[in-house]
Amino acid sequence: YQIIKINVSSKGKAPLREDIAWAMLLTARQHFGDKQKLRLFDPFCGSGTIAIEAAVMAADLPPGRLRCVPLQGTMWEDEAEWEALVREVRERADDNAGDSVRVFGSDRDEGVVEMAKRNAERAGVGHLVSFNACAMSASLSMPKKDDVIVVTNPPFGRRVGKGR
Repeated sequence: YQIIKINVSSKGKAPLREDIAWAMLLTARQHFGDKQKLRLFDPFCGSGTIAIEAAVMAADLPPGRLRCVPLQGTMWEDEAEWEALVREVRERADDNAGDSVRVFGSDRDEGVVEMAKRNAERAGVGHLVSFNACAMSASLSMPKKDDVIVVTNPPFGRRVGKGR
């Protein structure tokens, strides 16, 4: 796996940095097994950072694919080469992902769930992630529990819980 920073431009109240989400997923990676059979659930998905990063990992997408041409404005810039690499990455991602990669996210706030869906689309992994607006305790249509890894950043403290 390679580290990638996805520009998640829509953020919730307490956004999780992409590198922290990536580190969480790498820690849980020993449980992933075959990446083509990945089932991951983030019950407090917020803007979708963990779910999006998990889908990026599963699709084997490289870092920098959403960034500007490297060395832009210098004599070393090669926009044609960069565009060829981006095309190759998109084709590889389509081949690698298939329909078997499933990443689930939920949050009780419908607004942030819609935001997460938009963020996943912008990151190019919207077809790999399923977001639902519901409380964690609600019944979700998911694979058997032994097929699911839960990776989340639960809400805590006054900032989110307002003293509850």
